[in-house]
Amino acid sequence: MARGGKSYPDLIRHWVNLLAEGDVVALNSQFKESFHQMLELGLVESIEDHRHGIYNIFRSDEGLDCHRSYGYMVSPAVGNVIADWWKHFGYCLDK
Repeated sequence: MARGGKSYPDLIRHWVNLLAEGDVVALNSQFKESFHQMLELGLVESIEDHRHGIYNIFRSDEGLDCHRSYGYMVSPAVGNVIADWWKHFGYCLDK
């Protein structure tokens, strides 16, 4: 089992958690608390949690699945987080 810095992904400067209401994986709404060691080890510069306004309504034959990536990717709130990131780091779709 990897320990310390090797137990986390690398090449990430700003970690952003997108947490949908009702996603059982996101019951601890402060992932920053769970991954604080990444900050302490200097693996990331920041960790942010975004929860408000994110609703994942993906349904399969088995019913509602609030954790599926498909539902996150069509969420307007997630789109806003991604657009803000593009704007902040100077990315432009017109180029």
